[in-house]
Amino acid sequence: MAPSRRAIAKRLRNVAILERTAAQLAELCRHANDLLREARAAGHHDDLVEGMGQAMLEEVLSAKHALDTELRRWAPVCLRCERNVHWVAGAGCDAGHWAHADRRRRITDLSW
Repeated sequence: MAPSRRAIAKRLRNVAILERTAAQLAELCRHANDLLREARAAGHHDDLVEGMGQAMLEEVLSAKHALDTELRRWAPVCLRCERNVHWVAGAGCDAGHWAHADRRRRITDLSW
């Protein structure tokens, strides 16, 4: 039995929330990197500032990794070509994205 429209809409909302969260975590990661770079440029090379900045960056990267892992569990289908797509995690602070297995184009329309 095919999933109802309500179930499909709920899954799409859930994925959209996860995608927005992934983008926000990537942005937080970039801000943490910028903060560390500015502190070093301003001459704050002491262990406390460096350690706190690194700890913040590691926490954000850990959350981003956990979210990327969750998004990889989803297996949507492209509405244009009806092929399966998968989540490609971004490296470091880069945001991830949906992609076909052959990487021909990025995905915009998803369905289950």
